Amino acid sequence: MTRANKILIIILFMQVLLALYMFQPWSKGSETPAENLFAGIGAEEISEIAIKGEKETAIQIQKTGDKWILPGCGGYPADQAKVSLLAEKITGLATKPLVARKKSSHKRLKVSADAFERLITFKAGDKKEDHTLYLGTAPSYKQMHVRSGAGDEVYLARDISVWEADIEPSSWIDTLYFSVKEEDVVGLSIKNAHGTIDLERGDQNEWIAKGIKPEEKLDVAQIEGMIAKAVSIRMDEPIGQEESPSFGMESPSAVLTIRTEVTPGDKSDDKTEAQQKEPHKVEKTHTILIGARDEKEKGYIVKSSGSPFYVYVPSYAVEPFVEKKLADLMETAQDPEAKIQDPE
Repeated sequence: MTRANKILIIILFMQVLLALYMFQPWSKGSETPAENLFAGIGAEEISEIAIKGEKETAIQIQKTGDKWILPGCGGYPADQAKVSLLAEKITGLATKPLVARKKSSHKRLKVSADAFERLITFKAGDKKEDHTLYLGTAPSYKQMHVRSGAGDEVYLARDISVWEADIEPSSWIDTLYFSVKEEDVVGLSIKNAHGTIDLERGDQNEWIAKGIKPEEKLDVAQIEGMIAKAVSIRMDEPIGQEESPSFGMESPSAVLTIRTEVTPGDKSDDKTEAQQKEPHKVEKTHTILIGARDEKEKGYIVKSSGSPFYVYVPSYAVEPFVEKKLADLMETAQDPEAKIQDPE
């Protein structure tokens, strides 16, 4: 056997030994397993979360009983699933992979006390002290550098983004403030500075306006657009349950009165054949007050008779009810003698 062959055999033998070592179960378990960044705290133990952005804007979310609310918005109900998911992600953060150990890296990774993407403080269990979490730079989608306020170590967290710790109230609530089915609406009254618009649904499902001449016709597209806006109103932000004179509710910009007729879901076998053919309908009246326009351009302050909360609604969503008059909802008559002139 030549010397070269002996060397090749030794190299092959070493490679086999290395492969055997790499695939041993005990070799994989030799690393220290990652621990939770907030060890010993379960998601269900968190009772309060405060989130602050780069500027002074912040939001607070609090658990009352088993429900999450926004205390800064008069206790408006929060989206339970979204808040619970954030709590799970906070308590599920791991201490691996480690990115930096020194405090000098904090500003660069935006996890320092004066430079961060998000600063989250939360309370858990019966303990009164705050736990602190910094969310910093994002090297890729759904990955962020994170640091606990209790240490200098910075870790790379997966499956978390800054958008899941938003500071806008609208991100933590169901923004649908008022809603009825359009097909259930049988009447709509709009009262504003220009007067009153009264619309009634006729026997042929057509819309009829009080106070118009027989030869006048309603603009169907305009009417349908108004109805569509009235039956579904979304808010930007809840305000609270306490009224203030600044809301302008004593002299509102507009008042909407929406009448609906709904057939109760009664499947009783005791109904006569006539009752089943012509089911009884229950009429309900909904009142929407559109108050003052907010000076900070948050929109109009709105109050529904079906909710104890005052809310901000975007101007574009309710401005037609404030500005429109009956004449605006009429078809524009065209002069039959008008001709289109060809350009010279």
